[in-house]
Amino acid sequence: MVYACVVEQGLNYKETAAAIGLSATRASSMLHAYLGVKQMEEHSEYGQNARPELFSHFDQAYKQLPVREWLGWDDNSRRYVHKAQLERFYALIVGDEAQGQRPMAAVEVRDVLPGILEHKEAKAKLFSGEVSVAQAGALVPDDAPSPSEIFRGRAGDLLQALEDLPLQYLFSKDGRHDMKKVQELSERLEGILKAYTKDKIGRAA
Repeated sequence: MVYACVVEQGLNYKETAAAIGLSATRASSMLHAYLGVKQMEEHSEYGQNARPELFSHFDQAYKQLPVREWLGWDDNSRRYVHKAQLERFYALIVGDEAQGQRPMAAVEVRDVLPGILEHKEAKAKLFSGEVSVAQAGALVPDDAPSPSEIFRGRAGDLLQALEDLPLQYLFSKDGRHDMKKVQELSERLEGILKAYTKDKIGRAA
């Protein structure tokens, strides 16, 4: 339903959320996960392994910035464009029973893979086949940047970018694509704030 509203009908996440009773943030999250599985279905080798159970893996792949950037998410095409990395990701989440390699769990995509990707030794050993995901994760020191630290750094860069972007440019014909990003960001933040307020009220009750 989210795919039909956003991709086929051209609605934004706020309109989609209102139409089907979801938050805009949840609608966005569901769409990106669905598109990840859908893209995997098209792969000549790994397409046969694409299944609904991998929805959570692609949900986390998009949510975790180091993973999303490693796979090369492109907003315009709504696809991951780093093909070599994408095939490595497919191999990790599918596993290889003959080689004794279990599939990587969605929780590892969330909690382990981001640290591995930002640690040179762990990343090299994982993709050389020398170690498993769990073993590579153990190589990452405890002082590796947390998702919160990564977010704060990226948020600071974003705020600075917005400061440097002239409003008149955003309002012009040439700035329409940048303004679309601003609108998407606003909708995402609005969804997070609504969810936070709802959670806070629930805890108070």
